[in-house]
Amino acid sequence: MLTPLSGPKKVTAPELHELLAALSLAGDAANGLPFETSLRTCGIALQLAEALGMDGAARDVVWQASVLRFLGCTAYAHEEFAAFGGSDVETRRVFDGVEPGRLSTTLRATWAAMEGTRSAKLRQGARLLGQAETLRQGLATSACDVGRRLADRLGMRSGVSLALAQLYERWDGGGSPDGTTAEQTSLPARVLHVACVFESVQRRLGAAAAIGELRRRSGHHLDPTVVEACERVCGEIERALDPPSLWSATLGTAPATPAETSVDALTAVLADFVDLKAPHAMGHSRRVADLAARAAEELGLDADPCTRLRHAGRVHNLGHIAIGNDVWEQPGSLSSSQWELVRLHPYHGSRILKRSDVLRPFASLTAAHHERLDGSGYPNELLAHDLPLAVRVLSAADVYAALREPRPCRARRDKAEAARMLEAEAEAGRLDVRAVQAVLAVSGSAARRLAPPCGLSDREVEVLTHVAQGASNKVVAERLGISPKTVQHHVRHIYDKANVRSRAAIALFAIEHGLLHLGADDA
Repeated sequence: MLTPLSGPKKVTAPELHELLAALSLAGDAANGLPFETSLRTCGIALQLAEALGMDGAARDVVWQASVLRFLGCTAYAHEEFAAFGGSDVETRRVFDGVEPGRLSTTLRATWAAMEGTRSAKLRQGARLLGQAETLRQGLATSACDVGRRLADRLGMRSGVSLALAQLYERWDGGGSPDGTTAEQTSLPARVLHVACVFESVQRRLGAAAAIGELRRRSGHHLDPTVVEACERVCGEIERALDPPSLWSATLGTAPATPAETSVDALTAVLADFVDLKAPHAMGHSRRVADLAARAAEELGLDADPCTRLRHAGRVHNLGHIAIGNDVWEQPGSLSSSQWELVRLHPYHGSRILKRSDVLRPFASLTAAHHERLDGSGYPNELLAHDLPLAVRVLSAADVYAALREPRPCRARRDKAEAARMLEAEAEAGRLDVRAVQAVLAVSGSAARRLAPPCGLSDREVEVLTHVAQGASNKVVAERLGISPKTVQHHVRHIYDKANVRSRAAIALFAIEHGLLHLGADDA
């Protein structure tokens, strides 16, 4: 019986808000922005909340919504890559500060985000224009629905979830995904709109330019009352943006009351936040975590190392969010420059984890999960004497889980082939023999499959798993031997039953309920 996680252990208020601040750094990296961009936004938003006379509870909502503003950003990475053809991280950086719903600025940003020659960009631009509204609505829906769902899982107040759901709305009702008007959009969301614009423009062009941009958008994109408040306290905002430590200053303004959450819930959210980035990786972090923890128990490790490995497995790929899907979804061999980016992802993840006392124990495992006993791994080319047993177990679990999953450059391996390939890595001296044997020993002990949730039929679950992993209705129809119209009928019922409205949200639903099984040969 697997040793249970320390899930019931609640985190304290300081621990929680340090965790949220660390998560904000992951969001910054996923958007190609400087570290602590979200913390800067939080400081601005709190100054606005103070100027508007918002009460303590409302200010707490503003704090949490500000640091979690990018919580849903990985939900549409696959679609962004498909639309623009380049790095989704770079695309988001280009769109930073662009006014939602304004055609002229959107077109300029779109041109800058597209890859290729001028003629290729013109052809791609013409194609994007024909689906611009569908794309805009789809991306906003994905980000808002996933952000809201993950915030709920973190135990955030309902006001936080609502603010994240209204992140791309406009004062004049021309935003997405719901087109809410001034009266329908929460005040924390309207404060966040102004704070995001001010932060982006001030960082690049200075405070005067930021105020000018706020005035231009006032009454259209932005709430005039909040814009006027920003003008009044602009000086205070600028001073607040340059403390000795922005990290410490932000944590010093965090809410005093913790949300009802646990370390278990937090690492599960981080796992899903990362895996949503690419369809082929969905559920990977949870599978690695389960394999590693079970293998550790097979090896006779105590409860604490087993628990630590479960959490480390969930966050081991956190650094993936800093690298574009043009790398992760590359169908062929990676270039040397792309390989250099890949080699850095364990470092990026460990640096984020080290900012939190709760996550720091998992940082060294995350940093070393691609190291190999013979020094052929990365990023530091460590040798066997530098790699403790826990790292060796995590590495073996990661390799086995990856082999059992499809990749853009290859098909998934069945159990027998995956086992042979894992054993070959051990024989070559790259993976630890004991760790490999333990992973293979527990790889067939899958959890008992439960009845489908939310009244889904077996056929609907089958359709859901394909849709969640990015397949179109036409492709699903070909795979299952049914008509596209039948698939569309199933998809409509799946969305209704699961109460979702985007591929990303149904993918998250599938991960949460363990529906992304890998194939008929799974136990």
